[in-house]
Order: sequence, then C-alpha cells, then structure tokens
Amino acid sequence: MTTPPESIRRAGTNVLREWMPDRVLRLMVLQQLIDAGEVEPITAEAVYPAVRGEPYDDSAAYGHRFNEDIAAYIDGTPVDEAMLAKVTRLPTDPAADLVFVIWPHFDGESDEFDVTDLSGLDRLPALAELFVEVRREADLAVVARCADLTAASLDCRVPLDLSTLAAACRLRTLELLHAENVGDLASLRALPELATLRLHGDPQALDLRPLLDMPALTSFALLRTAFAEGTNPSALAFGDNAMVLAALFARGIAVETR
Repeated sequence: MTTPPESIRRAGTNVLREWMPDRVLRLMVLQQLIDAGEVEPITAEAVYPAVRGEPYDDSAAYGHRFNEDIAAYIDGTPVDEAMLAKVTRLPTDPAADLVFVIWPHFDGESDEFDVTDLSGLDRLPALAELFVEVRREADLAVVARCADLTAASLDCRVPLDLSTLAAACRLRTLELLHAENVGDLASLRALPELATLRLHGDPQALDLRPLLDMPALTSFALLRTAFAEGTNPSALAFGDNAMVLAALFARGIAVETR
C-alpha cells in the first residue's frame, strides 16, 4: 500500500489505525469527526499539494480514479481516544466529502469504498446509530458489543447470520435491506427493547412467526422492493406469514406492507 512520505505525515496519534483494520470504516469515522467539528475539514485543494507538491487540478486524469496516496494521507489524520467518544452515529454515505477528495469524480462504479470488516466498532463508546452495507461475511458480535447502540440499518449484500446480534440488548430500531439474505429472524426475540423492525427486499422464504414473540414491537414494515425472476410477489399474503401479520395488527402494532 502506498503511504505518504515521512516528511508530510501529520504529528499526533491515530488510534483508529490500531483499532479498526478496515480503512473505509476509519474514513467513515473521520468524516463524522469532521462534521462534528472535532477535525478540520479536509479538501482536495489542500491535500493534493501536500501530498504531490502541485496544485489540485479538477480536470486532471486522477479525478477519475481512486488515488491511493491521497487516501493513505487522509487516513493518517491524527485521531485520539477522546475524539472517538464524540462519535454518536456512523452512516454509510457515498456522497461523503472524503470520498470525493480521494476520487473527485467517483460515481459508485467500483468497490474501493466498500466496508469489508466491522472490527473496532465497539471502540466507539457513544455510538447510538449505525448504517452500514455488509458486502462480505461479517460477524455481528462486534455490533452487539456497542453498548449504547439503539438503531441499526444493515444493507445485507451477502447472506447474514443475525444470531450474534441478539446480544445488542438496547437495540430499539432495526432495518434490514436486501432482507432476502437473512435466513432467520428467531434470534431477534432476544432483543427486549426492539420496537421497530423494517425489512426491505424480497424475503419470500423468511418466516415471520418470531415477531409474535417480540413483546416490545410496535412497528413492522415489509417492503418488497425487488422480485427475482419466477418468484411470486403475493406469496407473503398467504399462509403462516399472513396470519402473523393479522395477529400483529390485532395487537395494535403498526404494520406496513407492499
């Protein structure tokens, strides 16, 4: 991996690089610290001259690729433990300012900004809201260890096991995108405060009966946003899942389906 020359590295400790192996996750944290005023804004106009010794040129060819030296330089921004205690939410935002410093004309055409490892999330002691795409097999135990986490949105781009999420005892809101990649909701019954559950995608085979054992549930949404070829969009209107939805409605739970 290309790293900036020693002469242009910034002074100060960066605990993120010790605690979070995934660089994209570190950049997400850094973006939040910038937005919170804990770190000075990072602009292309300032970074490119610092790294390359020449002014930033918006029309240059490097505007259309991932610039490893720029990414490494930004990743070296000093971040200490006290700063991490200020991070309360962590969204996946493809329009984050840092993305466009590293790749000025990025349009989602590549995977350099995909999070591949969630390790170290539990080093954010005040993290209450998490929004992240899961594109590789991931152990959600680290998410469950975030003691103050109350809301999570997981974009499940790969098959995902929710069983370790059962230890996230303060979780009140859970949103699962591409929920067809979730095999079982049974472990969510262990979440005593889960009040809102939203499923997006085409989870036709997903058994909804565990919802009947979630006493704190007040809102449930099943939003089928895509249908695989040959599937039946109305499948969830019949059988056990239909009875579950009816039972939830009878309990006064707000039920939204489409």
